[in-house]
Amino acid sequence: MKSFNLIIPCYNEEGNIKNLFHEIKYFLNTVKKYKYLKIKILLIENGSTDQTRYKIKKEIKKIKIKSNIKIIYIDKNKGYGFGIIQGIKFSKSDFIGWTHSDLQTDLNDVYRSLSALNNFKQKKSNKIIIKGNRHGRSIFHEIITKLMSIVVFVFTLNYISDINAQPKIFPSKLSSKILKNPPNDFNLDLHLLLLAKKYGYEIKYLNVNFKKRLSSKAKGAGSLKGIVLVSITVFRYLIMKLFKSIYK
Repeated sequence: MKSFNLIIPCYNEEGNIKNLFHEIKYFLNTVKKYKYLKIKILLIENGSTDQTRYKIKKEIKKIKIKSNIKIIYIDKNKGYGFGIIQGIKFSKSDFIGWTHSDLQTDLNDVYRSLSALNNFKQKKSNKIIIKGNRHGRSIFHEIITKLMSIVVFVFTLNYISDINAQPKIFPSKLSSKILKNPPNDFNLDLHLLLLAKKYGYEIKYLNVNFKKRLSSKAKGAGSLKGIVLVSITVFRYLIMKLFKSIYK
């Protein structure tokens, strides 16, 4: 692995931006030990309607060396997945990863993922994806996550644990597959993992602590309303995949 791009989508995260930049600076200092590895952070301002864009512009001015950070601005939000897709399109690295800007998953877990990936590669295992496996959540959210994995298994015969957990790191050669009719919503996580299964990649799980959100409102399955909406989109995505497999 010679280069790595980490995609971080930001949507209405004005309360987290200052802490996010603090974490980014710490992360970049930590990964300096990988002298053979060129790392770039792709921060996606995903069409926020609050002060997220303003705060990103304010914080980036405080960074002395900006060559490791690229900010991509999207004028109108078209979905969580859409923002990440723009980062994938921009990436020219050997490996690509993404995580969330809410800091419920620590950027240190990305560092741990890179270490794990390096160990696997030394064993000459190239078709590897590293993904998070969250700990520290409520029993309710654990049950919902398990049920979603079961639903995915029923539709696809692939069991994947904790589908939406971050971070996710994968070889860039999988990008061309991801970019063929990708979902623009939260199903992009599932889309990646099902493609990995289809093309023979081994999914390695990394235990991560899931922290309490410090600021801003939860998106996706972070609220009861979000759980309902994400569940509907997942069912829609799986049904469409099922019909495509039947009538292709």
